[in-house]
Amino acid sequence: MKVSFRRWMTGAVGIAAFLAVSPLKADVDWRTKGAVTPVKNTGSPSFDASWAFAVTGAVEGEHTAETGVLIALSEQELIDCVGTAEGDACADPLCGQAPCGLDYAVNHGLCTESSYPYTARPGSCKTCTPAVTLGGWSRIPPGDESALVAAINQSPVIARLEIGDHGKPLAAYAGYVGGIFSAPRFDDSVHRWVLIVGYFNGSGGDGYYIVKNSLGTSWGAQGYLYLARGGNELGVADNAYSPVGTTAHGACALPGGSCEDMSPGACLAAGGTYGGDLTFCPAPCSACDTDTKRPDIHASVKPGKPKKATDSVDLTVKGKVKDNCAIDPSTAQYWITDSADPGAPIVTTPIVLDERGEFTFTVTLDGKRPGKPDHRYRIFLSVEDIAGNERTVSLEVH
Repeated sequence: MKVSFRRWMTGAVGIAAFLAVSPLKADVDWRTKGAVTPVKNTGSPSFDASWAFAVTGAVEGEHTAETGVLIALSEQELIDCVGTAEGDACADPLCGQAPCGLDYAVNHGLCTESSYPYTARPGSCKTCTPAVTLGGWSRIPPGDESALVAAINQSPVIARLEIGDHGKPLAAYAGYVGGIFSAPRFDDSVHRWVLIVGYFNGSGGDGYYIVKNSLGTSWGAQGYLYLARGGNELGVADNAYSPVGTTAHGACALPGGSCEDMSPGACLAAGGTYGGDLTFCPAPCSACDTDTKRPDIHASVKPGKPKKATDSVDLTVKGKVKDNCAIDPSTAQYWITDSADPGAPIVTTPIVLDERGEFTFTVTLDGKRPGKPDHRYRIFLSVEDIAGNERTVSLEVH
């Protein structure tokens, strides 16, 4: 059983800093307890460094909760050392693997930020004296916001936000300046690791999380995001990790080749191979860095009744596009050919996809041709994901 001595730092400087960045009330706010360092800034490195900043923030918060002492820890140590110290599961520290950093903090400890300063570029691993060693960590059950809130009550929590919009950051997220944020649509083509330092329960849908980013104080509400609660906004609860506990979980290699985080019993029941406690299923650097899978297109065509006056017919095409990458909407299109009258396509028109990848469109085509062979139309549908993988399917119209 873990026994903690917890003492809160609530001096005048800490409270003043809190009031400067928190115009909204909160039920839990680790800033008021002196457990959160000032907002840091990753700068503009050529790789995703946000995972390292989220890890140091979580370990800083847990150490403060245990000892009452806040120590700024080194992100650069994680960037330089995780790839060589933690084996194949963490072979690419630039890939944004927060669990790699948590493992490193358990096995090796973290040095202070001042003894191993941030350079915004990867370097060779240097020797330093650890200032804090983490006792363990646990993954929050994916999608479980109640469990996420319970974890935030114990310490600040790491989360991986899905902030993509077909391969680009959400404009509303990039331009956020304050207030409770929610997005009508988002995808995992772009993501960022952050630190959740508190929450407000709210009523009538006005609850929110207090999210510390690592983009400096000029971004957002002086470096913070107030993210709406209750709808798993930006996938906030899908990849969340607490620096508290050693909950039995690990990477389960399932028979179909996929990997899911499960308990040993659940993995065994699913016929999988358990990788060990506190292992994890690595997430990709981004949704599509190494993706070679072409999108799936499922579609059907339904003809209406022929129009007697013109002998034409309305065709309704419905379908859905699925891919493990975000689809580039500018590539979605259809065209129609007529084998009875070869030549250029009759029409080439964009397809409008909704947030679920579904589409519906109607086209009017001529029917029979007196004295000539009947039209034999074929409708081609084409899409491409943001990794450049393209698929085209065709539907024959009788």
